[in-house]
Amino acid sequence: MGEATPPDCPVIIDSLSTLLEFHPTSHVCRLLHQIGRRCGLVVCLLHSDLHGRHVTSQVDHVMSTTIDLVVPQSPGQLKVKVKHRKTTGKVLVSTEVVAMDDSYDMTSSPQVTSSLLTPSHPVPDPTQNLTFDLTLSEREREERRKLVLPYHHSAGKKTALLQAGSGRVFYTPDEADDYDDSDPDDDLDI
Repeated sequence: MGEATPPDCPVIIDSLSTLLEFHPTSHVCRLLHQIGRRCGLVVCLLHSDLHGRHVTSQVDHVMSTTIDLVVPQSPGQLKVKVKHRKTTGKVLVSTEVVAMDDSYDMTSSPQVTSSLLTPSHPVPDPTQNLTFDLTLSEREREERRKLVLPYHHSAGKKTALLQAGSGRVFYTPDEADDYDDSDPDDDLDI
């Protein structure tokens, strides 16, 4: 991609599988990210049946929108699952069934309308069955605000405690301090 490529020009890659066959997945994902930053729109085709789940999940992580075409449930029908990750982190998922008749006219009917991706089971509230109360009353909040902890000092106390002093060491030799540096074992009773 040269410098002459306009920033709003979409890039279409007809098969990521070919790139993934000859290059590591991390390099291909980095390339897709760089192209997306430079051009804004990258459309890719990835044959997920040719690659493992690890490879497809890495490529999905780079993309903001993925469209999965699921094996048809019945002849002439195709299940299309669209997952879009917004910049805020919100994930929208929609599933549609696309049908094609004999005259090649396509109709789609939403199987599930766009919805947030939610966990399949509700997350239990860890504070629900406690033997103690985690909330504070207004009186307790006021007392907590007024409390001065012993290791928190006011600005005046800090300056008084942290003043530079003149440190001096006074040493008076003792008779027991008669050590000879040449014989460190002289004080041992052997």
